[in-house]
Amino acid sequence: MLPEDEFVNNCNNPENFSIFVVIARDDLVLDPTASGDTYTVTLTIPSLMSTIKQIKELLCVEIAKFNTKIAANKIQLKDVFTGFLKDAMTLASYNINYNVTLEMSLRSRGGKK
Repeated sequence: MLPEDEFVNNCNNPENFSIFVVIARDDLVLDPTASGDTYTVTLTIPSLMSTIKQIKELLCVEIAKFNTKIAANKIQLKDVFTGFLKDAMTLASYNINYNVTLEMSLRSRGGKK
């Protein structure tokens, strides 16, 4: 994995780019007659220096379009290669470039049954 600054300098990223977030149907209240087990949301991200917390806030705005309110601190984002992403880190620190697909899940509390 490249250091954050080196990764940004090596990327030919556009000014704004898209990432895709796959949401499990159980984590988002959708139309019960809709087909499929997942829903994909496309987010336009301003730069590779965007933090995961900023991306979660953008995701909350998109989720609100489904009349479902989920707080950003209740969301976990996961990349296939790096695992769960920490809020304070940037996309560049994880070497995540444009057109990547992340998985969203709801944060579960320890001991909850």
